[in-house]
Amino acid sequence: KRDNFYGFDFFLFGLLFIMFIYHLVLYWVVNKDRSALYFGLFCGLILVRILVMGETLLRYFDFPISASWLIKIEYISFFLSGPVFIYFLNSLFGKNNWIWIKQDLGLVFLKTYNAMI
Repeated sequence: KRDNFYGFDFFLFGLLFIMFIYHLVLYWVVNKDRSALYFGLFCGLILVRILVMGETLLRYFDFPISASWLIKIEYISFFLSGPVFIYFLNSLFGKNNWIWIKQDLGLVFLKTYNAMI
């Protein structure tokens, strides 16, 4: 059963890694499309989150990292993924349509972060 969890994590890791690389190369080739950059960064943050959560693929390869660092990386990737996704939506639909969402969600993330400290 544990190997099935590792297999599913490896599958998700592979999918997100391909999407991460594809969108960063797409941004590099077509400089005017920032939505590809933001979506690539979002995929990268979720990729990092998959590495440190659950069965922790880093521990599968005996990567020496403490549990406190895993938790810190998990929280940082979680709190950065929201604003990056908002910037992705903002680049797709324009600043006038999504500015209120960016402000409201930014306040929610900031309040949640301050509550954790």
